[in-house]
Amino acid sequence: MAFSPLDSTLLGPLFTTPEMAAVFSDRAYVLALLRVETALAKALFRLGRAPAGLAEALAALQPEAFDLNEIGRQTGRAGVPIIPFVAAVRRRLPPEFEPAFHAGATTQDISDSALVVQMRAAFALIAADAAAVIAGLAALANRHRLLPCIGRTYLQHAAPITFGFKAAIWLYGIAEVCEALPDLQRRVLVASLGGPVGTLAGLGSDGPALAAAFAEALGLGSAPIAWHTRRAAIVETGQWLNRLIGALAKFARDVVLLSASETAEVSEPLVVGRGGSSAMPHKRNPVLSENLCGLARLVRGMVTPALENVALWHERDISHSSVERMIAPDSTITLDFALARLTQLVDGLVVYPDNMAKNLARLGGLIHSQRVLLALTEKGLARDEAYVLVQRNAMPVWQGDGDFLERLKGDPAVTRVLGAGELEALFELSYHLRHVDTIFEKVFG
Repeated sequence: MAFSPLDSTLLGPLFTTPEMAAVFSDRAYVLALLRVETALAKALFRLGRAPAGLAEALAALQPEAFDLNEIGRQTGRAGVPIIPFVAAVRRRLPPEFEPAFHAGATTQDISDSALVVQMRAAFALIAADAAAVIAGLAALANRHRLLPCIGRTYLQHAAPITFGFKAAIWLYGIAEVCEALPDLQRRVLVASLGGPVGTLAGLGSDGPALAAAFAEALGLGSAPIAWHTRRAAIVETGQWLNRLIGALAKFARDVVLLSASETAEVSEPLVVGRGGSSAMPHKRNPVLSENLCGLARLVRGMVTPALENVALWHERDISHSSVERMIAPDSTITLDFALARLTQLVDGLVVYPDNMAKNLARLGGLIHSQRVLLALTEKGLARDEAYVLVQRNAMPVWQGDGDFLERLKGDPAVTRVLGAGELEALFELSYHLRHVDTIFEKVFG
């Protein structure tokens, strides 16, 4: 069908979920248009301007009653889908309903409201799928709450953390974006009924009441002023989608890095036929994760066209319509697919505690250098002097020469300040994990 956004998507069936694809299918679009026209008929009836049977007749129509391909061909001639759609509906209505059908509404009133109806369904799917991801990450975090592993900064070993703590970071990054969804929906899910230039004048003397009744019939908010050329809500939606998929990509990228052969702390679930190399059968490539990183770039690229739609002309400029018919389905379909893929990844993630323990020990105790530095300053050494003492013992170990604790014990300048027992206590792993439970209480509370 010529006006279908899904037909022109670049994603293809490999990057869709059936449920989200259905939200933006040809059938769903026509059904959304019918729901909007039905809501308008109900509002007109409520104000005594349409017969009761009009709304019932419209509600009884189903997309299967229309030749969608013909509407698509007519759209190619008319330039917009609403004109052939309205004509096709009129042909299926009794003559007595024709005067009240589509009364006072302009093309964008119907198309914008239909888009919002579709976005409402899309938001519901995204919220449900995001909840599944959060639940999976919560289980992962709690399961490994006290599993020690190395924390990294600049891709280098820094200080000990737990794998559950790392998973809680992933979880919270996604959850805090999802917390903003209800407020976003309040601003985005509003009906558009303003007439030709948005003044309500074309809707009759009771235009404001009609607009309010129309929004109520759709179960949507009522915009204080027509948003024919006010597309900030669409931009905000795109930005929110980007924040969410960015949080997903943070998790995915960490999995890629943790899967590196030199690290090998996690791997993606082993599935026969997936993750290997066509040339090297031994490989366990993090293909799901790297795919999510790529999809995030795709969604990110859809924000710029939405931003371009903000500066429209006067009270009507339909140039945004073609853009939104592409980016609305493509971005939401991509994000929903990413959420579904991430759920699969979280549920099947393989964790290697032994390798985490090996990595903790890899630098010969250097990961405790901050504790030694602080202990020396607490004993009265100037920070610069303490830093030099710690660093001169750390650098040889960094290059593979010896053990950090033993070097400190052999440095008279250090042992004059800290005894052997005090130094050994500074290398206890439990010190670094002592606040994990407190952090978990805040995250999960």
